[in-house]
Order: sequence, then structure tokens, then C-alpha cells
Amino acid sequence: MNARWIMLAFLLAIFCCQAQSAYITVGTDGANYESIQEAVNASSEGDTIVVQSGVYSENVLVDRSLTLRGQGNPVIDARGNGSPLKLTSSGIVVEGFTLTNSGKSDPGIGIYGSVFRFPAMNNSTIQNNVVANNSIGILVSETESNLVQKNVIRYNRRIGIDLERAEINSISENTIEENGIGISLAASNLNHIQNNTIKGNEKGILLSNRYLSEAGPSGFSDGNSIYGNEIQNNEYGIRLNYAEGNDIHSNKLINNRYAVYLDDSENNSVLENTFVGNNENISPNGVSRSSALKDSSIISSAMMGLLDLFVLLILFVFYSILMTVGLVTGYIVRKVLTSGSLSAAQSSVLGAVVFLAGYLLFTYLVPSSGNEAYVVSVVLAAAVVAAANLRLRNKNSI
Repeated sequence: MNARWIMLAFLLAIFCCQAQSAYITVGTDGANYESIQEAVNASSEGDTIVVQSGVYSENVLVDRSLTLRGQGNPVIDARGNGSPLKLTSSGIVVEGFTLTNSGKSDPGIGIYGSVFRFPAMNNSTIQNNVVANNSIGILVSETESNLVQKNVIRYNRRIGIDLERAEINSISENTIEENGIGISLAASNLNHIQNNTIKGNEKGILLSNRYLSEAGPSGFSDGNSIYGNEIQNNEYGIRLNYAEGNDIHSNKLINNRYAVYLDDSENNSVLENTFVGNNENISPNGVSRSSALKDSSIISSAMMGLLDLFVLLILFVFYSILMTVGLVTGYIVRKVLTSGSLSAAQSSVLGAVVFLAGYLLFTYLVPSSGNEAYVVSVVLAAAVVAAANLRLRNKNSI
């Protein structure tokens, strides 16, 4: 008997919650409110707000779970100040709007969570919108499990879609064109970027990590899946900066300067992509050079062995040059010294070993070192050779 009463109470609670959901209209034609923000402020969790066609010069903040639906493509215009739309709660749906004219560093739509917030800001949906002429199109910050789909994102000055410390989000079926960067992932893991059309940007998709000193537990853009996208007419189609363990497959990369550019990025899977008319299809840089050969649909299996040999040859030449620089450094230091306990040959070999070891250690500890690694390695090799000669000379003179 008690079980029946409990079940009845549960069903009544569900019915009451559903009955409380309201349908609110915004506009001038017999609507409940003329301002979107007024409607949001008057709404409750689970309500639907329908906005009629027109231009709304507002900065709208949605801080509760509701559906915000445009009818006839209404425009939210921030007039160059702040964001047209900010979301700070879970389970929000935004569809059918044009978001434009954000402030100089603000997004058209900003989804904001926080690592200090419980429960986290998750599970919002942004779909069928036009996001144009903002600093950033859509920002997804410190939140997860959101869906951004079927939007047109264009002419945003910095970034089309920007994921910052965001995980397990789905970015799909969007048209992203003529932005500074199409899609940027910074310190964002395990996201799905699929079936988008990305064209005419400086960088189509950018995955970047922070420096190790700033990384923290969520400081890397690793484990993301990028597949089924058409990426064309960008300076860089897909660029990875210090990113690992990402899956890049079944994309079409067309008429980009660099189709896939791996910058100090290892252990990424680049498979079954189609390359057409790019200046360079796969461009390795830094320690990522070996990982670039895990691909591609335009390279036959017979060619893979030749490419492996070619890369080994390049590595051999590169490290031979490093050894030569070390040899010359050791030789010059020995000649500069008026006397020493090591011969010129011994000093040269010591210089080569120290230079190579210093270079490898420095580039490992400071991945973004660039030319600094060469300078530090030369100084280290010269110092060690000089110290060895002088120390042994003094020891022998005693």
C-alpha cells in the first residue's frame, strides 16, 4: 500500500513540474515582453522563450535552464559592448538567432562554467544560429558535454569556435568561414570535431597546449577526435602545437597551404584523410617529425617504407650537423687555450658529446626553446671543454 502512495506522489510531482513550464513570447506583436532579458528574468527552470523577428540591442544573460528559440531569425546586437548572449547554467538550448557585434574581446555566445562550481555547467545546445562579426564566435569555457551544431559562424575577428579548458563537447555540422581561427582548442581534451565545413580561415583547426609550467591537471589538448570535416582554403588546415594522442581521420583537406601541420606534437593518429591541391599535405616540425608518417590516404603502403628511410636520413643528417657543431666548438676552445691536458681531438669529441646531450636535454625540458637550444648547447659545450682542459692541466701541474 505504501508503495502505491509513493508511486502516486512521484507521478504527481512529475505532472506538476511539467505543468509549471511556461511558454513566453518576446517581441512587439502581442508578445509577453519586448526585451529578451526581461523574459529571461521572469522565466523559471524549463520554460521556453520564443523571440519574434527583429533586432534586439541587448546583452542577454541566461542563468537558468530554459529554451531560447528565435522565430524568423531575430538578431541580438551587442553594439560593440560585451556579448550578445552569455550562458551560465546547464541544460540551455539556443536556436534560430543571429548574434553579432560583440565587444573587442567578447564572444557572440559565451558558455561559461567554472572548475570551482558544482554541479558543473554542462549539456547546453547551440544550434541553427548565425554568429557573425564578433571578436570570438562561440566560446565554450570550463564546461563539458555541450553540443554546438548546424550553426553558421563567419567573419569573427579572432576565433570562430573557441574551446578553453573544455572537455567532451561535440562540435558538428557547422559552417565556419572567414574567421581568424576556425576552431581553437586550448587545454581541452576528449572533444569531438566532426562533419564541419571550415574554409577561408588563417588556421582551420588549432589544437594547442600551455607550457608545462602552466599546464596543471587540465593543461593539454589531447585525446580529441577530428573526423569527417571538409577543410579548405586555409593557411593551415589542421595545426597541432604540443598536442598528443589526437585522432585525425577521414577529413578532406583541400587547397590549404599546410594541410596538417604538427608542431612538437607526437603520438597523434593521422589516417585515411583525403588531400587535394595543398602546398604541403603533412608538415612535421620539431620533435613531431616521426609522428607525421602515420598517414595517409594519398601515400601507398609501398611508399611508406621509402618515406621512413627518408626521415631516418633526415634525422641522421640533422644529428650529424649537431655533432659537427659540437666538434668545431671543442676544437676552437682547445686552440684558444694556451695549453691544456686534452688533445684537440679529445676536446672535439667531448664538445660534440656535450653539445648533443645539452641540445636534447634542453629541448626536452623547454619544448618551445627554438634557437635558444643551440645557443645554450654551444655555451655548455665550450664551458665543459674549457673546464676539463684547465682542471686536468692544474691537476697535472701539482
